[in-house]
Amino acid sequence: ARGYIEKMQRSAAQMDDLICDLLKYATIGRQDLERRPVSLDDALRAAQAMLESELRATGARLTAPPALPVVIADPTLLQVVFQNLLSNAIKFVAPGVRPEVEIAAQALPGLVRVTFTDNGLGIPAEARAQLFRIFERLHPEFSGTGIGLAIVHRAIERLGGRIGVEPAPNGRGSRFWIDLPAA
Repeated sequence: ARGYIEKMQRSAAQMDDLICDLLKYATIGRQDLERRPVSLDDALRAAQAMLESELRATGARLTAPPALPVVIADPTLLQVVFQNLLSNAIKFVAPGVRPEVEIAAQALPGLVRVTFTDNGLGIPAEARAQLFRIFERLHPEFSGTGIGLAIVHRAIERLGGRIGVEPAPNGRGSRFWIDLPAA
């Protein structure tokens, strides 16, 4: 009986996570945006604060330049993007590997490209096309709902930007990039 109760509790918790993520996904499509100049440094600090316990538990190492540029975005939506990308980068690593994430930014004509390079499991080329769709789970052995990257994709589209993924330059891990309007 105790085993059944524990299984029901785990299932209820998973259902709660799924419902919360679906609500986030739906809300992003309808919420009013406050587009204004936003410091990428502020978005990164806010995301790190929200992920503090995960960062500490995994021993993750985040690196970023001393000053990131300013973009035109909604600050809350940008924080959601950073939080989801960082959370995935520290979650999807091989067992026993310390997560490492490098955040960088590059000025392009009228845009800023922000990159998140990790030392995680990587994403096969054939999986990249469907990666940003809702309920797509590339690594089912890890916890999650399959909605996080769909939320990020929807948020970036609402901000007038673009998102993509490619292999990390060293061949291990992934590099997610987002293009946002420069301030």
